[in-house]
Amino acid sequence: MSVISTLPRWASVPLQRLADREEIKGMQKAPMDQDSFNQFAETAAGIINITGMDEVEGQDLAMGQPGVVSPQEGVTVRFEGDPTSANGEVKAVLDVTDQGGAVYVKSSARGFDAIAVQREGNQVIAQGGVVEQTPFGISGYIVAGQVG
Repeated sequence: MSVISTLPRWASVPLQRLADREEIKGMQKAPMDQDSFNQFAETAAGIINITGMDEVEGQDLAMGQPGVVSPQEGVTVRFEGDPTSANGEVKAVLDVTDQGGAVYVKSSARGFDAIAVQREGNQVIAQGGVVEQTPFGISGYIVAGQVG
């Protein structure tokens, strides 16, 4: 089961499509600048760091649920993969859907994705960044727009 599928449909459908790199009508794609890179890298690193709290007494309110971390009431991170492996891949979702938001992060040695969705009334807005390590260096782009 994908961690994205644990989210409500309004969040999971656009996040899965964006994670699969599908084009979504209403989304704009642009080159990533340094400020955007820093913002999305910080988001990805923060969520991946939370996965390291899994099953740590006093830090995880979801004890007994491996792969689920709740650092505080109303905030849940679900993940798959090994966050301690430098060469591994971790996929995680920050679930604050009761507050109208969710963030998907994929992190590996090849780069990272950090994509957030926010529900505003009947609309769902997405914003995120994708960074890949290539033979020529780092390349990335941002996506933003209405997805639902």
